[in-house]
Amino acid sequence: MNINGIHHILSIVWQGQENLDFYHGVLGLRLVKQTVNYDDPFYYHLYYGNKNGDLGTLLTFFPWSVDKIEGQIGKGQVGVVSLMIPKGSMDFWVKRLDKFKIGYGRLERFGNQVLRFQDRHNLAIELIESEFGQLQDYEVNGITKEEAIKGIYGATLYSNDLEGTKKLLTELGLKYVGEDNGYIRFDANNDLGKYIDIYTGDVKDGIYGGGTHHHIAFTIPSKEIEYYQTKLRKLGYQVSPVRERTYFQSLYFREPGGILIELATDGPGLTVDEPLDTLGQAFVIPKEFAHLKEGYEGLMYPLFIRQIDKLEDYPYETKSQYDSYITHKNRLNRINELARLSKERELTSLEIEERSRLRKEYVQAIRSTVSMSMGFISYETETGEQVKISKKGEEK
Repeated sequence: MNINGIHHILSIVWQGQENLDFYHGVLGLRLVKQTVNYDDPFYYHLYYGNKNGDLGTLLTFFPWSVDKIEGQIGKGQVGVVSLMIPKGSMDFWVKRLDKFKIGYGRLERFGNQVLRFQDRHNLAIELIESEFGQLQDYEVNGITKEEAIKGIYGATLYSNDLEGTKKLLTELGLKYVGEDNGYIRFDANNDLGKYIDIYTGDVKDGIYGGGTHHHIAFTIPSKEIEYYQTKLRKLGYQVSPVRERTYFQSLYFREPGGILIELATDGPGLTVDEPLDTLGQAFVIPKEFAHLKEGYEGLMYPLFIRQIDKLEDYPYETKSQYDSYITHKNRLNRINELARLSKERELTSLEIEERSRLRKEYVQAIRSTVSMSMGFISYETETGEQVKISKKGEEK
């Protein structure tokens, strides 16, 4: 077996627009696909990459709702995703993180200076200068090709079974590189998605959920997927049936250290259902879920690909919540506009009546939001019991 680099890395986050603002607006990646989660089809599956959505540049995400499980990054998971930036661009990225008020730390690994930070939903990300990969022909939001992220440099794994994980990577054809300061490095045979590091230090046990990296996928030739399935099963791994993912086919298995591994084919690619020029601009429904189209129209909130100068929070998870959010925002903007007008001139009777109505609606909306939120608030008692607060502030 001889895999050809990292295909993509899938992570679980909370809110889709916050995810889009960060990876497109701050990091400058192109949104190359917005489609559905095959395993939970009323949630988005978002893909980011370079201009062409090349393999080895793809970061993909499931935005979950707040009632889903909150995860914990730790053993049995991908711990950190490393992205490659052009040589000489590190100072630009330090200033960019400062601009968006994103905290970061610096470290060194295998002779590389590393800039590490977290995204909006606590996923660990690194930027590393590298001569590998081509300059990104996608300039956006103040990022030129001399600074733009070129693709995936690698990933750091947190294993429950160090020797088992090393054995699996070797069986997949990765080449041992060396060890440095608590890390063991393997080469994944491609300039994009090149390195896999295994961290040998102590970390907590991982819990899959929001704010964790779900799995890592490696690239295999499309015509060899059944060979890989047979070979892995002979080696003793519990391998899934071949899964059709529209843009590639996949196998899944869990390696000895607990990390979920996907082997994904190198075709047919992201342009099978939309042209390259407009990749990612529209929500694409796979044919398997075409019968759910009306449901999607009622549940999926819109995503806006745009330039930003600051990061915002978005308090909605469904289309109806989005509509309420926009109504509330427009109401507040009009209240503020009328306040400014009242300082410049006397308001008309109709404007005074409008202001009074809008204020009442605004207060009522705030009360409803607080009342709904109370149902999700809990506290821990001295005995460790989690107690929820009712809408009237009483214990449940």
